[in-house]
Amino acid sequence: MIIKEFLDSELKYRYSQMQSFISRPKDAVGRPLFFEPDGGHTSARVYVCSGETIAASRQTVDSGALFLCTAASDFVPNSTLDCCIFPPETDLSALFNFIQRLFDRLDEWNQKLKSIAEGASEVPELLESAAGMLQNPVWLCDASGHIVARAERFFTDMEHDKTDLSYTMTDFAQSAEKEGGARRIRREDGTELLLVKLAAADTAFLLACAAKERPFYGSDETVFGYLSGYVKLMLSERKVSARALRANRRNDAIEKHLRALFNPAAPPDETYIALSQLGWDDQADYAVCAAETLSGDMQYGPTHALCDRLENAVTQCCAFYMPASAVCVIRIVQESAGQLAALDAFCGKEGLRLGQTSVLRGLSLLPQRLEQARYTLSKAKTANVTTLDFGSAADDYIIEKSVSEFPANLVCSRSVLAMAAYDKAHKTAYIETAARYIANRFNAVKTANDLFIHRSTFLYRLERIKTQFGLDMDSKDALSIQTQVSLRIMEENK
Repeated sequence: MIIKEFLDSELKYRYSQMQSFISRPKDAVGRPLFFEPDGGHTSARVYVCSGETIAASRQTVDSGALFLCTAASDFVPNSTLDCCIFPPETDLSALFNFIQRLFDRLDEWNQKLKSIAEGASEVPELLESAAGMLQNPVWLCDASGHIVARAERFFTDMEHDKTDLSYTMTDFAQSAEKEGGARRIRREDGTELLLVKLAAADTAFLLACAAKERPFYGSDETVFGYLSGYVKLMLSERKVSARALRANRRNDAIEKHLRALFNPAAPPDETYIALSQLGWDDQADYAVCAAETLSGDMQYGPTHALCDRLENAVTQCCAFYMPASAVCVIRIVQESAGQLAALDAFCGKEGLRLGQTSVLRGLSLLPQRLEQARYTLSKAKTANVTTLDFGSAADDYIIEKSVSEFPANLVCSRSVLAMAAYDKAHKTAYIETAARYIANRFNAVKTANDLFIHRSTFLYRLERIKTQFGLDMDSKDALSIQTQVSLRIMEENK
């Protein structure tokens, strides 16, 4: 099937005198047939005929069909049909063969992509072939916008700052909330993207092609649709990475069992025993980390190499990729206090951003600990720091988890809600003042300095908070969990 818009553009290029009357350009049609007035029901196909033939027909015609007609210049086409009108001298057989060749070319490309998908071991092989057909960059991102695979031919001469915004998916991740067909998106700066969201291998991916080398043709959406189906096939068969790419093989068995523990549905008993036999017993202390490159480039080959270097830089560390980050588990060795310091140094050297859980005894609750590590990683990105410990993000994490099932109105105190509403209506800063006062351990001078206001102004605000909103910031009310949680929620939502 080919969309009418593509056929229209190809025909206009070949037949300059053609006139098109197409009201449904995104409809797809099948291979051409010569139209027979008494040939039975039509379907969503291309039909080739003369204007007289279609005018004489009495049969009901499928609204999805596309008619290619030869007719005089004064011919008036049926307004309910999508059609293209050609001069009377146009050779209908040549026209028919031209359309056939367009279908043949796309079928050939489809078969080529299918053959690669079935025989290749890695997604980049498929993307490389598709990039040649599309004559534009093609890449695959995980749900966090990290590039995990791409066609290298268009990226070798492109600096990172050229790909950071225009050619990554982070801008458009929210616009592709559900899996579905390919979408064509045009940004205000003129950048065009073909984008599709895929769900495979227990995670979400975003496949993209950018109109960088040339504008998109109508056939590109068809080819991109073929590509997305075969990429999903390869992802479903987990042809996204291979442990064989790892140079460091000593942690193969440990990684296998750790991956099982990260799966909440996997029975852990035998896994614990196997890890204990490998020296990773449940009586040791462990830290769980999630990491991503600052550039957002998480292609599988370089990521495997990065994990190898991480394992070499930090003792008793097992590192591997799990969408959508690199994961490392560190077995804390008491006599090796420099493990976490070495991890810090490695992140600075390699351009990594990392979130780390607190050090805990044993290997239980690994899925939850990884969730905390990834949450901390997201906070590190927001704070624009390279490494962050969960302790620095714990308050936010606890608050978000505590109130995730309830709207703020059911959680926050009435005093804080009233303050927030007043701030919004009058452009005041009572919420910020109260929150900063608590954060500074009720130090008035430091809080006034942080807010860049005079101490007397700050004290006036405290009095207004007490008299107008009923919250005494110098009483035990300010120490209550509800007050502190309420202030934090309102600060984040302002």
